[in-house]
Amino acid sequence: MLQSIFKDIKNRMDRVGDVSFSKAEKHGNEMASALALVGIKRPRMFKAWW
Repeated sequence: MLQSIFKDIKNRMDRVGDVSFSKAEKHGNEMASALALVGIKRPRMFKAWW
């Protein structure tokens, strides 16, 4: 059973592709710097709020 769980996780990770996360402080221009560092292009960018 454990092997099937890990196999399922790997299959799902393969479908997702490359994902990267970057932390930016709430105030200031760190978000622009973080996006530039990871090379995110505007058409591929998504927005998230919390």
